Order: sequence, then structure tokens, then C-alpha cells
Amino acid sequence: MSPLFYDTLKILHILGATLVLSSLAYCIALWHAMPNADNSYVLFARIQKQTALIIMPLGTLQLLSGVTLISLQHTALGLPWLYLSFAGFIGLMTCWLGFMYCLTMAQQNTLQNNDQKNPHRRAFYRRAQTYMLAASGIALAVILFAMTSRLAHVPGNG
Repeated sequence: MSPLFYDTLKILHILGATLVLSSLAYCIALWHAMPNADNSYVLFARIQKQTALIIMPLGTLQLLSGVTLISLQHTALGLPWLYLSFAGFIGLMTCWLGFMYCLTMAQQNTLQNNDQKNPHRRAFYRRAQTYMLAASGIALAVILFAMTSRLAHVPGNG
């Protein structure tokens, strides 16, 4: 492959990562505004739309372009780097989907007026969403560590 293809794919990979990260940040800001908003369903719909149209498709393209970049790379990358990258990606997407599930269940609970019947359920869903977002942040930190450290295998070091 030509160096132009590799460089173009790398730029697209970085731009895609920027869009995914900014979409995640936007969704978290919307989530923080939901408890105090009168239009929480509109905010919920925006978060769903961001997830369905930007986060998941571009996240998948991140994985595919990352694998392609790895296969085109001329230097050897260590297995710890690959394991951390893939584990971080799978962890981030799984935790984000768990967050979306808990958010959907909380929204359905609110729409069915079950908050008055069982007030602990609302607190449970909010706490579960917080834990899922914290786990997403940890997974994102793992990805960023793997991307910046490169943990390259140096021959002769075992």
C-alpha cells in the first residue's frame, strides 16, 4: 500500500476518534441536565440519536480502521498494546450500551409514573448510569494509555 493511503487512513482514524469523544461528552452533558429539565424526554431522544448515528457507527469504524492501520504498520507492536487497545474498546462500547440500557429503563419508569410507587428504583437507575459512565471513563483511559505508550516489543528484551 502507498504511504498516502496509510496517512489518509490515520487522519480519518484520528478525526473519527475526535467525533466519538465529542459525542460522548455531549451526551454526558445532556445526561447531567436531565434531572432538572422539564423536557427530559427530548434530551433522552438526543442521547439516543447521538448513540445510534454517531457513537456506535464511528466506534465500529474506529475498530476497523485501527485494525487496518495495525496491519499496514511496519514496526512491531507488542501484544500488551493490542490487548489493551481491544479490551479498552470493547469495555468502552459495552459500558456505553449498559449506560444506554439503564437510561432507557429509567425513562420508561418515569413515563409509567412508577417513581411514586417505588422511589428507590429511580435512585438505582441513576446510580447504575453513574457507574456505567465511570467504567466508560476507565475504559477510555485504558485506550488513551495504549495509544500513547505503544508498548512496542523490543527484540532482546524478552
